[in-house]
Amino acid sequence: MTTKEIYINLKTQRGSSSQKALIPDETDKLLHQLKKDTHRMILILGAFAGLRAEEICQCRFNWLEKTKLNEQESLRINIPAQDRDSRNKLKKWNTKKSKARTTYIFENDLINEVYFWFKNNPNGLMISRQAIDKAIRVHFIPIIERDNFSTHALRSTAQNYLRYKKQFPTSVIQIMLGHSDIRTTEKHYNSLTKASAESYLQNNL
Repeated sequence: MTTKEIYINLKTQRGSSSQKALIPDETDKLLHQLKKDTHRMILILGAFAGLRAEEICQCRFNWLEKTKLNEQESLRINIPAQDRDSRNKLKKWNTKKSKARTTYIFENDLINEVYFWFKNNPNGLMISRQAIDKAIRVHFIPIIERDNFSTHALRSTAQNYLRYKKQFPTSVIQIMLGHSDIRTTEKHYNSLTKASAESYLQNNL
C-alpha cells in the first residue's frame, strides 16, 4: 500500500474525517469488550458487512447463506428490496432506493458468530433505529473513548476494512455497500485521520 492510497484528513460532505470510521485498534477493542449479543451483531453487521442501520434492524436468518468464494468460507447476506417489517408484520419495509443487494462477512469467527446467533433468533434483532443509536451512544462510545462516533460511521468502517484489509477494488466495494454512484464510495467513505492511516499501515505493511 502506498501513501497515495491513504486519504488523510479528507473533508467530506458528511463532516470531518474525525467523525468517521473506526481504526482497526478500535474495532478490535469493541470486539473484545462488547459482551451483549445484540451489540455485537450491530458492530459486525455494520463494520464488517456494511449494512445500513435500517438493514441491521431488519436483518433475519433467511437473509443469510453460508458459501465459499475461492475456497474461502464466507457468509453471504442477501438484502431484499422489500420485506415485511420485522416489528410490524402489516407494514412493509424497503431498502434505500428499493434496490436489493448482496454483501458478505469474510472473517471465520465472525461468520459463525453471526450465523448461529441468527439461527437461534431467526427474526433478527427486532429493534428500532433509535435503539441502535442508543446502544452506540451508551455502550460503544465509552469503550473507544471518543464522542464523535455515529451509527453511520460503521459503514465507513466497513468501507475501509474492505479496501485496506481485504484489498478489494472500489467497484466491488460500491456494489457491496449499495452505492449508486462510485464517487460516493471514493469520497464519502474513504476518509481517514492521520491516526487511522498509521493504524492501517501498522496492520497491513
